[in-house]
Amino acid sequence: MNRETISYLIRLNNNFYREHGDSFFATRQSAWPGWRTLTDLLRNDPEFNLDAIRIIDLACGNLRFLDYLSHELPKSTFNYHAVDNNPVMLAYDSPSLAHSISYQDIDILDLLLKQESLPEHLPPGTFDLSLCFGFMHHIPTEAYRIAIFDYLIQATRPGGYMVVSFWQFMNNPDMAKRAIEVSSQARQELAGSGTELSLEQNDMILGWSNTADAYRYCHSFSQTEVDAIASRFSGGTKTIVTYLADGRSNDLNIYLVLQKL
Repeated sequence: MNRETISYLIRLNNNFYREHGDSFFATRQSAWPGWRTLTDLLRNDPEFNLDAIRIIDLACGNLRFLDYLSHELPKSTFNYHAVDNNPVMLAYDSPSLAHSISYQDIDILDLLLKQESLPEHLPPGTFDLSLCFGFMHHIPTEAYRIAIFDYLIQATRPGGYMVVSFWQFMNNPDMAKRAIEVSSQARQELAGSGTELSLEQNDMILGWSNTADAYRYCHSFSQTEVDAIASRFSGGTKTIVTYLADGRSNDLNIYLVLQKL
């Protein structure tokens, strides 16, 4: 994938969430079933302190994971560091606001594109739990995904967990058919206006709610890709579990749980 395509895809997704954030937010109210496996893991780890948990949530969206934790772990307190580049997604009332929340408004992909340093954590290894849900599929190229992983690992304390979800929509026949149709249509429209995209395998341009020109870039992952990312960091982490969850078929997301050594 060339630099021009990467830049275009970043702008495409930023424009999508800026223009359609309200309708997208309206569909993102409920907890994901796959989150329960994570909270069960935390409860069953005798070394993990549930009283006070330091969390970084990259691409935090509307903080619904914090709402979920507040209900699942009502005796815990959270020092929650939320990172996103769309603060409008945070503009709502939530019982989670009783916890300590800091918000960092950064476009982490734009920083990578400009070859600028990602925000440092002071001190490094601060967080007990480093999260990234519903974002990896928006990250173009393996190199950028690896950089995001390294960022999250650096943020995590030894013994802490990093948990990431990977959307695999191309494994669903109906979703795959629709993705191919919409992606082909979008690329034809873009080519007609002089924009040629050098997409990689399983890169798609998806639509939204039958809205004209409401396009966003998404990559569909395979288990092989997820395993390759985990093995790349095997020197400093160990894989606790990978599992499938979410969607009607209970397999739309691959979850990867790593523990920092």
